[in-house]
Amino acid sequence: MDVSAVDAVVAAAVALVLDLGETRVGRDYPFTDADSIDRVEIAEVVEEMLRPQYPRVAIDDEVLARVTTMGELADHTAQRLYD
Repeated sequence: MDVSAVDAVVAAAVALVLDLGETRVGRDYPFTDADSIDRVEIAEVVEEMLRPQYPRVAIDDEVLARVTTMGELADHTAQRLYD
């Protein structure tokens, strides 16, 4: 899976959890409106969407606390798919 496909998954998760339209969520979308609970929910949705293809995918809590944009989360997630 390439980064653009992971971008789409993460954007869909962000849009779902934060109740936004997917077209509003690009790689530069900031996580300023996402509190820690929202971030955990986003990670859970991303993991659930990717798990059929990548059963070991996991997003660490430390990463969730550190990322500032949707693109950063997508990049991290894409790297983790092949760990």
